[in-house]
Amino acid sequence: MLIDLEQECGVGLHAHMSGLMLFVPLVIFLTLRRAGEKKRQQDPSVMFRWGLIHSGYRNDRYWWEFVVLFRKVLLIFISTFASTDQLQLHLSLAVLIISLHLHDTNRPFGGGDDHGDDHGDDHGDEHHEPPMATEGTPATHQTDLAIEEKKSKQESERALHLYEMMSLLCSLFLIWSGVFFYFNICSNSVVLCTMLVFAVLGSNLTYLLVLAQRCVREWGKKNKKHLHHMMHALHLDRPSRAPPASVQMVKMVTNPALGKSLVKYSSSKEIDL
Repeated sequence: MLIDLEQECGVGLHAHMSGLMLFVPLVIFLTLRRAGEKKRQQDPSVMFRWGLIHSGYRNDRYWWEFVVLFRKVLLIFISTFASTDQLQLHLSLAVLIISLHLHDTNRPFGGGDDHGDDHGDDHGDEHHEPPMATEGTPATHQTDLAIEEKKSKQESERALHLYEMMSLLCSLFLIWSGVFFYFNICSNSVVLCTMLVFAVLGSNLTYLLVLAQRCVREWGKKNKKHLHHMMHALHLDRPSRAPPASVQMVKMVTNPALGKSLVKYSSSKEIDL
């Protein structure tokens, strides 16, 4: 299309490219399905080639990226082929509302009471044994580490679910606000539409700030050791000098028998000067 702007849409080369757009995701989906769960999670070649598509989702929702892709393609088709702006608004709102419902009910990232704990890892009669103690490591310590790791994983899954929900809500709010401008409601209420503009901008900016804060926090966790070395090099990790914990009050007294000045501490310990 960029080479030949006179290329007719849906005919010839453009039709073949459109078919290829549908064929490639189908091939990837069938490849992941054929690989099986074990290879998807453990085979380095599968993770290297297709990990960007299925990793991060629950094991039984490895295909959810294709749902997201279908939603985006559907919105593009609506904005391109819908005959009127009114039809575009209504169809786009319908797609986003259905997507929001499907995401909340399926919880593809996990993090729910029903899905977050297993993360799709329970497979029939497969039984997960508790962690065994290795040499030099107490069993209770390993159990605590496993519990802490599980809580951290669940927290990450809930965060991913929340961020995707926020993204869909921001998009839904944007499309809904467009209704006021399309039906010329702003001509009668300029203040309302001005508030809507600021609300749309504010919601998107808040979403970006939340994501940026989470990215910085996760980066700090992964690079904690490097940050410690950096702070040490900049002499930012030196603790402030504080008096001994046992010393709460110091005062000067004079011993009339010896004629010497003494330092008297609250711990009743005296030192000659």
